[in-house]
Amino acid sequence: MPFPHSLSGELARWKLMWIEHTDTGDNILPSNFLQSLGACDSQSLPNVYHLLDIGCTLPITSSEAERTFSLLRCLKTYTRSTLNEEHFSDLAVIAMHYAQRIPVSDIIQAFIQQQPRRIYQRSVQD
Repeated sequence: MPFPHSLSGELARWKLMWIEHTDTGDNILPSNFLQSLGACDSQSLPNVYHLLDIGCTLPITSSEAERTFSLLRCLKTYTRSTLNEEHFSDLAVIAMHYAQRIPVSDIIQAFIQQQPRRIYQRSVQD
């Protein structure tokens, strides 16, 4: 932070600026960090600008995309020669959405509807 001792004063000026902005009849306030960063003057409010700049940065701990790419790499290694493209795509979707819970009865009913054979219906319904 450029001037940590003046942060509280800058935050008070930042708040006052937006109060005056809404009092003039312009009720459009920034809805995210990027819009706020565009509205902030880096010369008069360097600490606020720095904090907003940090807020615009993607967090290091967001590893969902990295996990997905890593997962795809593992899937490709294991199934490169055994699955066709459609099955590989289905397996990738299942692996990416592993946290979503689907009741087994729903899966069974979908399978029975796709493969309408009496043997499936009798064995499942018994």
